This record gives sequence, structure tokens and C-alpha cells, in this order.
Amino acid sequence: MTSHQSGDTGDGVAVPTHAHLMESGRRAALGLARLGAGSGSRVAAMLPTSPASFATTLACLRLDAVRISLPLGDHTGWVRHRLRSTGARIVVVADGYERDGRVVPLKSELDQALASCPEVRSVVVVPVLRRPVPWTPGRDLWWDEVLAPWPGAAHPGGAGRAASAAGRRLDGMTDKPDPPRDAPHTRLDFEDPLAAGSRDDSDEGWGGDERRRVPDAAADLARFLDEKPPHHL
Repeated sequence: MTSHQSGDTGDGVAVPTHAHLMESGRRAALGLARLGAGSGSRVAAMLPTSPASFATTLACLRLDAVRISLPLGDHTGWVRHRLRSTGARIVVVADGYERDGRVVPLKSELDQALASCPEVRSVVVVPVLRRPVPWTPGRDLWWDEVLAPWPGAAHPGGAGRAASAAGRRLDGMTDKPDPPRDAPHTRLDFEDPLAAGSRDDSDEGWGGDERRRVPDAAADLARFLDEKPPHHL
């Protein structure tokens, strides 16, 4: 993981770099596409503020999918209603998070809501606290498996799902990193813009007729009266 130490003196906390977050979003888009997400799909997220939450949002933007945010903690009925009303088929959830000094078991609470939401076919678990969570083989998988390069890490029930997704077109996305942007053009042009002919008129630009370029003042005056540029009318 590409990161740097936060703080002026370095406090030992790893902070993801912009490049790492963008790469995580790209890989998350590939992984969610393999799970069936695409343009117009609803991807539900039950996540505290975290790099995974940011990457999920970027992935939805890449796929033209819609991110549906679910409430965190003690809202089983509301979560159930949101999943049913939006038609989400994929949920990204943290194993848990800390609030007011206590641990909120998000994955356990999500499972209670999913008991009445059989249409949800994939649950991606983000190990925020790295604590044990209830698990449904064939439906649940870890966040790292979603980010894994194609064909992805093995997980229960994953072989059939990977095989069915093998021929799915991912809208031109590949497992290769995004190419670097071209360096900005830094050449400075000090040439006189009035010395060149114009591309959008027929008089070859102000003073552009080579046949009438005479160095004496009389010729310059004659050229001025002949061409009559609009700003002198």
C-alpha cells in the first residue's frame, strides 16, 4: 500500500496517498463489475468514513452506478426498507466501527436486515476493525478479494461466479493501471501572433500579404487604407 506518514514529524499513522485511492477505486470498479454492477446499478454502502468508502464511490462513478448510503448502527428496519426500495443487489459493509467508545457490529446488523432481502446477492465486507463476523458462503466475500487482480482470489462459491463473469464486457476497463497523463506543454512561444496569417479570414491576416510588405512609411499607410482593419473604422 502506497502511503505516507501523517503529521509534520510522523506519528506512525499510515495515510493513503491520492494515487493509492485512485487505484483502489479503479480496482474496486473492476471487482464490482465482476459481481454484476454496471450502468444504472444500485450499490449499497454501509461504511464509516474510510478509504474503502471513497473507493466505493469512485467505483460507482466509473461504472455509472448509483451508490446508496445505508445508516450506521441500530437501524435494521430502515436498512431493510432502503435495500428493498432501491433494488440494490450488492452491499459493501464494514465489519464494524467504533462510536462513542463502543463497537457497532455493522455486518451483524446488516445480516438481520438481509434476512428479508433475498434479492441481495453479494455482500462485500471491509475489515475496518478486523473482528469476527457472521458469514454466508456464496454471498459474502472480503474487500481484498474484490480488489484482487483478475481472476481474483478464491472464495466460497466464487468459482462459479467468476466463470459466469468471465465473458462480461467491462466497458473497456482492464486490470492494467491507468496510463499517466501527458505532461503539460511547457514550451513558451514568443513569436508575434500578428506575423502569421489568420486561418479564419481571406485577407491572409493583418499585414499577411507578402507582396505588399514594403519597409517605407508610404507603403505602410497605403496598406492601412487598403485593408481597413475593423478596429480602425
